[in-house]
Amino acid sequence: MLTIAQLTTAFDTRWTEAAKLLKAQSFASDATNAYHSRQYIQSLIDMYAATGKAAYLTTASNLAMHAIREAWANSHMLLDNGTPRGAWPCWYHHDCPTTGGHNELSDFQCCAGLLMVAETLRKARRYGRADAIADFVENEVVFKWLSRYGSNPVHGLDSHKALLNVLDTGRDKLEHFAGICSQLHRLGRTTYPYWFWAWLLRTMYIARRDGLQDTARLPRMDFPPDWGITMPGSCYEWRWVAPTLVMQDTNHANRTVWLAAESVDRGELPAEYMKGFVRTFKDRIWDRTKLPQLYFRNCIDGTDPEVQGMGPGGKGNLWFGWHRLSRYDAEIAGLFMSLAVDWVTNDGEGIYGQMGHGGMTDAPLCLLAWAARMLKEGIVK
Repeated sequence: MLTIAQLTTAFDTRWTEAAKLLKAQSFASDATNAYHSRQYIQSLIDMYAATGKAAYLTTASNLAMHAIREAWANSHMLLDNGTPRGAWPCWYHHDCPTTGGHNELSDFQCCAGLLMVAETLRKARRYGRADAIADFVENEVVFKWLSRYGSNPVHGLDSHKALLNVLDTGRDKLEHFAGICSQLHRLGRTTYPYWFWAWLLRTMYIARRDGLQDTARLPRMDFPPDWGITMPGSCYEWRWVAPTLVMQDTNHANRTVWLAAESVDRGELPAEYMKGFVRTFKDRIWDRTKLPQLYFRNCIDGTDPEVQGMGPGGKGNLWFGWHRLSRYDAEIAGLFMSLAVDWVTNDGEGIYGQMGHGGMTDAPLCLLAWAARMLKEGIVK
């Protein structure tokens, strides 16, 4: 068993290299860098929680402010089918010409990371930057997308209907937006009914449904077709529209598990709800027939097809959502400790494909930091 000190040393060594990479990257001209910054921030926040060292929080804060400065320095006109909707700070996405380079998913995933920093800063009574970060997210990102079609009618009793009319109803985007609303509510923001929106979107995407033919609606609003989670047997299944309704892959399913874990941690869902995710992970995703190699299938139903150009096992990424199941199952906690140990002792070679994309730089950082946090919190002993 590694110690927190050993994990800290391993993290610091890898962070030195990651910091060079981040310094060389432009968030302004490539939104994918802003998109992935959320995982780097997650690792730093976990290291701060594990060690209490203010340097980790300061580094996370500096990374957040760097992302914000890059966006401010890169103003682009937001377009609505060619109609200009004002110039806004932008992490430019080259595949989004119809919106002028603005991209909801990159914005929301990056801002989910920024608000992790803001909440942690506020708990540490470092209010100045916490407020500056929250101001940017609320005024320059949330308001931007709510103003996309010119007017901004997202208030009052029909705010839920207007919200889904102006935002992209993709599961991935709205799961992040649910988290953002919850975070802004906890930060004391009241410009919009954030608590209600968080509840609505949480209900929409992690509520149980009897089957794909099961429909749900609120007054004057139908739920999108990929709403909810089904439970065939003891495992959960959920889908997304890409562009038709398909089974969620393990990589993108991290967001759903993160949202559920956050909801349980905040007392918004009972811990019992996580059992279905635990069974899904243990019975369908984790392929123990390949031990001692650590191998994770591409889809949450236990199938292992090619996904987005990645062959079997190539989308079995676990480190930004699935890892939180460690709080609810000792075997999963032991597995995530084993993943960290493999990065320390074997450079990740015991993990198939180093967990997707040939080994993303943020993967070992998140896994090392989580292992340290598990030790600190007594999840593993």
